[in-house]
Amino acid sequence: MSRKKSSGEVPPPPPASAATTPADAGGELFWESKVAESLGVARERIVALRGERLTEGAHFRIVRNAVVLTASGLEIIASALRPESLPSPTIASPAPPALGIQDGPAPRVMMVVRRVPPNIRILLCSPFNGKIERAVRVRDNRLFTPGMVLQVIDGGTNGLQFTGRLPRRKGRW
Repeated sequence: MSRKKSSGEVPPPPPASAATTPADAGGELFWESKVAESLGVARERIVALRGERLTEGAHFRIVRNAVVLTASGLEIIASALRPESLPSPTIASPAPPALGIQDGPAPRVMMVVRRVPPNIRILLCSPFNGKIERAVRVRDNRLFTPGMVLQVIDGGTNGLQFTGRLPRRKGRW
């Protein structure tokens, strides 16, 4: 048995700066990562907006190494992402998109396994109607067989990647 005694101490109350505002009286908190996923934008965009427009305590809190938005913070982020709140473009030509930041979820593509090469990290797949084989990165290809259908993520420069669950048995989901 351990010699340490478990202390029945209660964690200290949050600091006065983290007190709820009247808009947050319901105490609803929203995980920043879940908000980004539900709004269909990249989390980096939410982080940038948080740095520009929100204040810690009133609009967001850091709980166990994660950022949690309050109801007022969520409202500010949502209003900033609405098209009518964006400034009108003054430049005639559109600006090039920022590299590495993609708004919305990654596009998913349905593919059919054509061959299982010796490299256990790769599958050779093609689209349903297509004849071109493309390499798809997987965690382990030993349970895949030709003819299986996959839903893969198009990672742009990183190629295609399968992120779902692996088959339970060879050739069976």
